[in-house]
Amino acid sequence: MDWSRAKNILIVAFIILNLFLAAQLNQAIEQRSRSLGNDKLTNSEINNLLKDNQIQLVASRPDEPSSAHFYKAVHTSLPEDWKKDAQGVYQKTFQIPFKDPKELDKLLQKEVPYFTDYQLSTHHSIEKNKRVYLQMLDGKPFFDGKLEVYLSGNQIQSVRIIHFKPTQTPAEKVVPLNNALYRLITSGEVDKNSKIHAIQLGYKAKVYYANEDYILVPHWRFYINNQMIDVNATAKTADDNVEISSD
Repeated sequence: MDWSRAKNILIVAFIILNLFLAAQLNQAIEQRSRSLGNDKLTNSEINNLLKDNQIQLVASRPDEPSSAHFYKAVHTSLPEDWKKDAQGVYQKTFQIPFKDPKELDKLLQKEVPYFTDYQLSTHHSIEKNKRVYLQMLDGKPFFDGKLEVYLSGNQIQSVRIIHFKPTQTPAEKVVPLNNALYRLITSGEVDKNSKIHAIQLGYKAKVYYANEDYILVPHWRFYINNQMIDVNATAKTADDNVEISSD
C-alpha cells in the first residue's frame, strides 16, 4: 500500500474520531447542565459555581416556600378624579405638605385608594424624590402592582398607581432558590465581579388577554449591581425564562 495514502487515511480517521469524541463530550456536558438545572442543588455546589463565575452572593437567603399560588387578576378601577392612561395606570396631582415619612404614609392612606394593600420597597425607592410601594399578595411583593409617589422636598406632588384585583388559584411547586441561582448564573446575563445584594420571591404579570385578564406568576427577583433580573419560580426546566427587569 502507498504509505502516503495510508498516512492521509489515518489522519482523516483521527480527525473524525476527535470530532466524534468532542460531540460526545459536549452532549455529556449539556446533559449534566440540564440535570443540575433540574435537580435540587446544594449550597456548596452553588458557592463553587459562583466562585467559578466570579460572582459574589452577599444577600441573605429569604425563606423558601415549597409552593406558591398563582393569581388571576384584573385592573382595579379608581374614582373619576384619578386620570387613567393607556396602560391602566392612574395618576393624580397633589399639593400636600408632610413632616416625616410616618405622616406621609398617613396622608397616602387617606388620599390613595387601596393604599393598605401596598408596602414600601426600598429596592425600588432609590431616587431622592420618589417613593415606590408594591402591592402585596400572600405576603409577597407583586412587582407590576406599583404605587409611585413623586415628592418635592416635604410635599406630595403626584401619585401614580396601578392596582390589581386578584383571585387565588391552586398552588404550584416553587423552584428552589439554588436552582434559580444556577439558572441565573448560567444564563450569561450576569457579568463577572457582580454582587447579588438582595433576593425576593414575588409575582409578575406574565400573560395578558384581550379582556384585560392577567395571570400573576411567582418569580425569584435578584438585585445585582444596578439591575434586577427575574427567574421564573415555577418553570420545570433550565431553559425557562431569565429576564432583565425594566422596573
